[in-house]
Amino acid sequence: MVPFEDILLNNTSLLSPGSGPVCVLVGSSSSSSSSGGGGGTNDGIGIIGLATLRAVLRHTSCPTIYLVAEGDHEGLHSLVAAVQSLNQSATLVPIASTGDLARVSSAQDAAQAIVAADPPRVDILIMASSATSARYYAPHMRILVTLLPLLRRARSPRVVSVLSAGGGGGRDASLLEMNDVGMMTTLFFEHLARQPENDKIVLLRVDAGLDDVNVDEAGERVLFAATNGRFRRVQDPERAVGTLIQQGSDGVLGSGVYLVNADSSVVAVIQEIQDSGGGDEEMDVDAARQKVWEYTMGELERIERM
Repeated sequence: MVPFEDILLNNTSLLSPGSGPVCVLVGSSSSSSSSGGGGGTNDGIGIIGLATLRAVLRHTSCPTIYLVAEGDHEGLHSLVAAVQSLNQSATLVPIASTGDLARVSSAQDAAQAIVAADPPRVDILIMASSATSARYYAPHMRILVTLLPLLRRARSPRVVSVLSAGGGGGRDASLLEMNDVGMMTTLFFEHLARQPENDKIVLLRVDAGLDDVNVDEAGERVLFAATNGRFRRVQDPERAVGTLIQQGSDGVLGSGVYLVNADSSVVAVIQEIQDSGGGDEEMDVDAARQKVWEYTMGELERIERM
């Protein structure tokens, strides 16, 4: 567990003059209309998205934030006006999706709107979902793939997929039925991270854990995951021994894909995926990554042709 005091120490250190990070925050509405202790859910961005937005605004200098949310333009502009006072140096670019962001076509339109705005790079991409439903898996991967060229321009780009609770921590290949959003996201991230052109990108799955922490703390912990050095990539894992650099989802220190708990600890990978089933159930981890990659990209291409 990372104490909340350490979370705040990291986040307050981000406020350096002229830092100017470029962030994309993708929200999604919750199925519930309750405030959950921090911000409403009818703003089109969801309680986790709103808490994360507030944390970014509080702790960064001169950020440019592309805010992707469901709902009408008027509602999103009202949200921007409401949070602007948290950081007058911030440039907030609202991108309202009149369609459901659980639809790949709506997600693609939003991502293309960001590309059309011609930002110099994307330093941080945060995709928040207020449900563990698989509905957002394909749309989020569509946004990620579309924004990859902008992420590659950044010095230390990070991609964070946030679920409000649960979502599956492990990588059990014997359960590879294309219906476990957490496991599929992990394997897709691992395949993506192994492509040479993505060697700078860090990808994280974060469980916001609203059953364990309040919404404001959850937002701070998402920002911590998106910025702290313990989740960096290293070329030589041996050099990470004895440091704070964490174990990646594949069990290797600093491998670049991380599964982060609500308390900001990482999920320890105790058993390799190829041993999970044993006997006839055995599946090679590389084959599992490839299967998820091909399935996902095939689905995205199929939907694009519709």
